[in-house]
Amino acid sequence: MVIFNFTDKNLHNNNADLSFIYDATVREILRQDVRSVLREMPGNAAVFVTSDHGFTPVPDKTFIVPDEVLTDSGDVKYRVGRLKRPLEGNAAKNGVLFKVGDLGISDKTGKAKWSFNHVLFPRPGLTLKRPQGRHDPERYTHGGLSMAECLIPLIVLGPKQKFEPVFDLVGIRFDGVLSEGQPLDIVITARAKSPMKDEVLIQLQVEAGLDEIQPRKEVFSGTEQEYRVRWSPKVENLTTEEQGIGKVVKEVTAIASYRWQNRTVRTTVHGTVEIQLDTTRIRRRLDSKLDSIMGMVPAGLR
Repeated sequence: MVIFNFTDKNLHNNNADLSFIYDATVREILRQDVRSVLREMPGNAAVFVTSDHGFTPVPDKTFIVPDEVLTDSGDVKYRVGRLKRPLEGNAAKNGVLFKVGDLGISDKTGKAKWSFNHVLFPRPGLTLKRPQGRHDPERYTHGGLSMAECLIPLIVLGPKQKFEPVFDLVGIRFDGVLSEGQPLDIVITARAKSPMKDEVLIQLQVEAGLDEIQPRKEVFSGTEQEYRVRWSPKVENLTTEEQGIGKVVKEVTAIASYRWQNRTVRTTVHGTVEIQLDTTRIRRRLDSKLDSIMGMVPAGLR
C-alpha cells in the first residue's frame, strides 16, 4: 500500500486560490511522484485507487463559538462544532443545532474522555472559528465536515410484495359461419384469480391482421365473463396456395388493459380461425398501373 499525503498540510493555511494550488503543486506531484511509483509496478498489476477527504474553500465571514458552550477549543472544526450546551440569544441565529441523540452518533470526541450534547453547523456564508485559531488564515477545510456531507439518506426496504393481476384473458373462440363474406363473433373469455366484488374498467382491443376492429371499453366483475366482438373478415390479396386449398387462416389477438394496484396491467390471448373461400367467385390479379388508367375497379373485382 502506498500513501501519498501532499494536500492536507499544504492547503489548510494557504491563501492562494484552490485551482492555482492544484496547477502549481498537486498536478506536478501527480505527474512526477505518483507516476514514478506506477512505472515500477508490473504491467499486469491490479491497481486500486482510493481517496480520503477533499478540500473546499471556507467563507471569509466567521463566527467565533463562545468558550462557555465548548468543553475544548478542539471541538470546533470550521464547518462543524461539538457543543456541551446550545447557543443562546443572537448567537443562536448563526447556526443550525442538532441533538446528538437525534443524529444517532457517538457523543465522544475521539480519544478524549469528555462528551458533548449538541452538533452545530454554521449558516450559509459563515465559518465557525475557535476562540484560539490554529491556522492563519483558515482558508480551506476538509470535505466531510459540512451538514450536507454528514447527512446520510436512509430508506427502509421490506419484502417485495407479490403482484397478482386481478384477471387474465384465458380463451378465445369464433362463433358464426366461417365462410367468406359472412360476419362472425369473436368470443373472448376473462377469468379472475378469485371472485371480485368491485368492477374494473378495461380497454379491450382485438387485432386481426389488416382488418380494422375498433377498440372498446368493457367492465369486468365477478369470476368469469365473456365479451363478444363482431368481425367481418376480409379475404383480399390471396396467395395462389390459399386459392388452391380454398381457405385462408387468420391470426387473431385480444388485448385487455386495465389499472390495478397502481399499475397498468396488460393481458393477451391468441387464436386462429380458418375462413372458407367462395370457390365460385372469379378472382384475378389487377395491375396497379392498369387500375389508374382504367379508373375505379368494379366492386365485385376489388
